[in-house]
Amino acid sequence: MQGSFPRPRLAFILLTIFLDMAGFAMVAPLLPLYVQRHAGGALVAGALGSVYAAMQAFSAPVIGSFADRHGRRRVLVVCLLGSFCAYLGLAFAPSLAVIFASVAFGGLMGGSYATAQAYIADGAAPSDRTRWLGLAGAAVGLGVAAGPLLGGFLGVRGLRIPAFAASGIALGNALFGLVAIRDFHKPDEPAAGRQNLRINPVRGIFDVFRRPLLRPFLLTLAALNLSFSGLPSIFPLFSQSRFGWTPSENGLFFAFIGACAVLTQGLLVGRMAPKVGEARLAIAGAMVAMVAFPLAATAQAGWLLYPFLGAVAVGTGLAIPSLMSLMVHSAPEAGVGRVMGGVQSVLSACMIAGPALAGAAHQTLGAAAPYWMGGGFAAAAFLIVLLSPR
Repeated sequence: MQGSFPRPRLAFILLTIFLDMAGFAMVAPLLPLYVQRHAGGALVAGALGSVYAAMQAFSAPVIGSFADRHGRRRVLVVCLLGSFCAYLGLAFAPSLAVIFASVAFGGLMGGSYATAQAYIADGAAPSDRTRWLGLAGAAVGLGVAAGPLLGGFLGVRGLRIPAFAASGIALGNALFGLVAIRDFHKPDEPAAGRQNLRINPVRGIFDVFRRPLLRPFLLTLAALNLSFSGLPSIFPLFSQSRFGWTPSENGLFFAFIGACAVLTQGLLVGRMAPKVGEARLAIAGAMVAMVAFPLAATAQAGWLLYPFLGAVAVGTGLAIPSLMSLMVHSAPEAGVGRVMGGVQSVLSACMIAGPALAGAAHQTLGAAAPYWMGGGFAAAAFLIVLLSPR
């Protein structure tokens, strides 16, 4: 399971995750402007995000199966080259149809994160796996935070510039993978290249659900992601209606939440997992989120949102890498890529459903309703992992 020098190669893959996420995050906030340039409205702009997530959910199990059969590096490089083409298509898009096609193709190639997680699972010792998966989550957070800043800086010089920059990052990552990254398994080892392909994405998702050891962890992950995936889209409405916050105050708050998530996954989870254990850490994280959501819903002062929703970020930051590590422990060694692809599909589906559920709750039940709903999902996650046989 472990290569001769796992840490340098795992450090390379973390850098690849960071740059890949930063590339997409550079372009994503500007998609409404691309649409507007071709006389599209807000409905079209919103549909683009759903298209990307839907295509990612469709492709992730298939990409994971290819990674099990042909090796992680080869599939990762192909995904990055596909992203390079998608960003170029977006930069040169002459119509809304080409914009949709570019975003959809980018979603299809968006399985690189699941492949990178499988690569980490291949190379990390069991005692280090949770820490490295937590660092992978931190790399995602840093990329998502850095991308919009760079995209905004470049976007004022022309809307095509961020797309060109993102394509350059993807191409550089692909070349970097060819030169610097090697698979941890030899081609003749079962985990590296002799697994049956699973090209039916729906079957790939159900393949994860039908495994009794994986099912409770996957349900817990889904519940936790549903609890907070819709909050970024409706938080500005909540903070404005209840506390009169301005966009700059919201921006500062999101930066704080992002810092909490990155520090938790990058530092705290790696120190606590060996001492506490992944299962206890997942239970504790879900419990923290379950308690903090109702506190945020009933907050009487704006500053209280910082400790309450910061606790949600810390709780989910502790639970999610721990659950990922438990799933890797429970997955068959020869099918880690397929399992991680199925997990990514389920989480992508949560990213599609979460904003819709939160928006409907806000509109029909009131501004605080999404936080009560988040507390309910977190409570479900806590009960599932608490009662799991593992």
